[in-house]
Amino acid sequence: MIAHVHERAAAARSVDAVIVATDDERIARAVEAFGGEVRMTSRAHRSGTDRLAEVAHTLDCELIVNVQGDEPLLDPGMIDQAVAPFGDASVLMSTLRRRIDDPTDLASKFKPTEWTHVQIIAAGNVFMYIINGQLMSVWVDIDQKFGNPEGELAVEVEGQGNVKAMFRNMWLKALP
Repeated sequence: MIAHVHERAAAARSVDAVIVATDDERIARAVEAFGGEVRMTSRAHRSGTDRLAEVAHTLDCELIVNVQGDEPLLDPGMIDQAVAPFGDASVLMSTLRRRIDDPTDLASKFKPTEWTHVQIIAAGNVFMYIINGQLMSVWVDIDQKFGNPEGELAVEVEGQGNVKAMFRNMWLKALP
């Protein structure tokens, strides 16, 4: 699958290079076998986005597109659509979105009898909110007067009716 996703990402007109970031020697060998570029990362990372952040610090480039290796239906044009807004120098981050026409589609991401995996990634003034692997929102603090890339991160839970919120395995991690 990694060869297929790599090929699809490389087919995007806006992409100059595709680099696979992995902590798995088997994936690295597979990528090398088809001639792809690979970077080994720490095994301590919990996600591909964490691995991307590690590799990003070693790159000299203007823009990085995060594509997960398990996206076989990736359309190269989607990458081009995500990159297009960067023609405007004021754009700091871009993500694709789609309208949820069927609320059951979103509801299928949550199972009331199971734990919901929530990630909040804060990088400077950019905050990403991810639920069960699905990017839900991105918020960029552009407040020049009061914005601060350092400080406290709080979690707020809101709900209507009989809502029960419990937290387990909460951790903070500074990305390299």
